[in-house]
Amino acid sequence: VELGIDLDTSGLAGESIVMHIELVADDGTVVTPNGADVAEQTLDVEPIIIATALDAADRDNYIMGSDANVLECISYDGLKPGRTYTASSTLNDKATGNALRDAQGKVIAACVEFAPDSAEGSIDMELPVDTSGIAGHDIVAFDKLVDENGTVIANHQDLDDEMQTVKTVKLSSNAIDKTDGDKIFDANADSVTITDTV
Repeated sequence: VELGIDLDTSGLAGESIVMHIELVADDGTVVTPNGADVAEQTLDVEPIIIATALDAADRDNYIMGSDANVLECISYDGLKPGRTYTASSTLNDKATGNALRDAQGKVIAACVEFAPDSAEGSIDMELPVDTSGIAGHDIVAFDKLVDENGTVIANHQDLDDEMQTVKTVKLSSNAIDKTDGDKIFDANADSVTITDTV
């Protein structure tokens, strides 16, 4: 016999649900299986992680430069207080879907081990990135949360998630003498006007 039960798990992140079965005979006798395997009747509701990627310098969504840093802010719900978890993050080029690599060819990644005091909280990680070779591309952070047994309990890898995306910027400018459009000023002029096109 298959039983279908609809259950709203939105407030049960990180909890375990144990199904309890009782059979009732025609005469009203309740039959409860003795020694039923509780593990077979247990379902886990996975924890929730919500992450936001920002420019670490000014906490906006635009990043530039050879020594930029992405700040990855991960909020979680449903963790067990006192247990050890590891959160990790990698940076990916949205255009190619590939992980970004540093000058030595290593995947740009960060991880932090922590033991939460409560089921809900947040952690931050910084990931250094040189954006000079990928100006104009979007960078998307992928996150993973692993428990003390090495089991992945939450995973967030969505190239289309705007909250996980920072945009790379490349600025260029062209300064000229407004009077004649060249780059040479009259040394005897009382004042000059510079036009800078960014």
